[in-house]
Amino acid sequence: MRFGRATALGLAVLLAGLSLGAAGTRDRTQGQKVLGKLGRAVVNVATGWMELPREVYFTTKDKHLGAGLTLGLMTGVGVAAVRTVAGAFELVTFPFAVPNDYEPILEPEFVVDASRTDVGQFSTKRRAP
Repeated sequence: MRFGRATALGLAVLLAGLSLGAAGTRDRTQGQKVLGKLGRAVVNVATGWMELPREVYFTTKDKHLGAGLTLGLMTGVGVAAVRTVAGAFELVTFPFAVPNDYEPILEPEFVVDASRTDVGQFSTKRRAP
């Protein structure tokens, strides 16, 4: 029974994080921004591993199966690590407006968003055809 309650609470926090984070940071109160950052952090720590199969899929779709299974796998490991570490950083810093005004560190905010994750100079975002 105890495990069931903890699981339900964890699922509620994940869903709250997705709903608060999806609304963006404009026109929200300070408390909503803090809770949105906390939810985003928990979700990204819990789902960072999902970047690995996503990158294999996107690389296979953009190039070919061999590239997906090699380059996509290596890229996926790196992007998964970046998302998980970014989530951990946001988890530690959620009470503070770091970066500016509680903005997300990564785009897209969550691994379940449709576009590819942008990790800066080594962006894995899909290019328009």
